[in-house]
Amino acid sequence: MGKAHNRPSSILLFLLAVITAACLFRSCRAEQVPAKAHPAAPESVRTFIDYYIDTGIIPEDCAHGKSSVAPSKSGPDWHFVKSLDIFVFDINAAEYLDTYTRTDNPGYGDISVLSSTGDKRIAMIANAELDEHARRNILSYGDLKRLEYEYSAEDPDNPVMYGECIVKAGAETHCEVKLKPVMAVIVLEFLNSEPDLTNPRAYLVNASNRCRIVDDGAKVMPSEFLNPGELREDDLKKMAVPRMAYCQLKDGRRSEGISHFEGGSLYCYPNNAPEESAGSPFTKVIIEGEIEGITVTYEIDVNGDGSASQSGMRGPVRNTRYILDIDITEGKTASALPASSN
Repeated sequence: MGKAHNRPSSILLFLLAVITAACLFRSCRAEQVPAKAHPAAPESVRTFIDYYIDTGIIPEDCAHGKSSVAPSKSGPDWHFVKSLDIFVFDINAAEYLDTYTRTDNPGYGDISVLSSTGDKRIAMIANAELDEHARRNILSYGDLKRLEYEYSAEDPDNPVMYGECIVKAGAETHCEVKLKPVMAVIVLEFLNSEPDLTNPRAYLVNASNRCRIVDDGAKVMPSEFLNPGELREDDLKKMAVPRMAYCQLKDGRRSEGISHFEGGSLYCYPNNAPEESAGSPFTKVIIEGEIEGITVTYEIDVNGDGSASQSGMRGPVRNTRYILDIDITEGKTASALPASSN
């Protein structure tokens, strides 16, 4: 993994960042109460939760770039949820924890939880490996909102997701929860190069390594980064799934003076720093390869102007899919096509 050496200004790249969203899923079940959580009393009531995934992320194989047919809510063959942590909080000034439930390998259908009666907030975290200390310290909704997770511990096939609903337990028996991943995905659909580019790879620099699980709509200002400023093999070794931040592109084919390469996918946590500085660098995609034996690199700020985000925030936003169509050409001025979203 070579460090960048040369950035020829005569070569430009066009990129298109497009947000798309698809993927729905459902699942079920639960039971278990941690220390300091209030177990449900005998007179407690049961609430049934219909949950599904509302996501812009589709796991894709770096070696092939394209994913299979996107799953739908009616397609239970998409095993996206391997665990659920369910917290029920009182809705009042204190917002204390009422009950807690954990289930591994949930099935399909509705999941139910027990709680006392009254106005409740049901918060669900999917696929998080929360240690006992973290669970014991969630005694209120405020505690949950401060809970962070590490990007280096993530798995793009089973990403950490969050969703919640409000219900009047006892008077209402059902609610619906949309689970949304904390991560964003950057899909390199293709890479075309007029210069004879060889051995291309794509990787992330300045990737945020921590993020709060609960989405409060605020800008995310990371305090910890992987690959700060450059690719670092030691940082990749810290990751449960290194391909989230590094992707070797397949050998391309050259025809009519253009080299064509298949794409791949990279995954990252939100980073919405409005201005770049030493303490708040932008998350970037780096394309690196060789031209006539010289290492060259090209960098792309992920959602650099904020236009590829419905929130208007610059940088990667959670649960968002950014698509890059990259052309490296010679003798022109670089420009970026406008982004659209749906």
